[in-house]
Amino acid sequence: MKATLARRNLPFAGCGWVLDVLLRSPQLMVDRADQVVRALQVYRAGNADLADCLIEHMANAAGCGRTMTFDVGAAKTAGMELLV
Repeated sequence: MKATLARRNLPFAGCGWVLDVLLRSPQLMVDRADQVVRALQVYRAGNADLADCLIEHMANAAGCGRTMTFDVGAAKTAGMELLV
């Protein structure tokens, strides 16, 4: 089973490329673009889900000392702490 981005049948690996294009577009303003870029770097460097990387980076930027999750994968790959 291959994950897709929305209804465009874009392979999930293409999410990073799409975000790069959006971040560089002069017609768009991305809120907290610096955090999105950092999350994208973590996403590309490992096995974490992009959403998990974004959640962890946004929480960290907001001053959270740690981000808790029930998701074992996010705890292993995105820098979150597993809630058990």
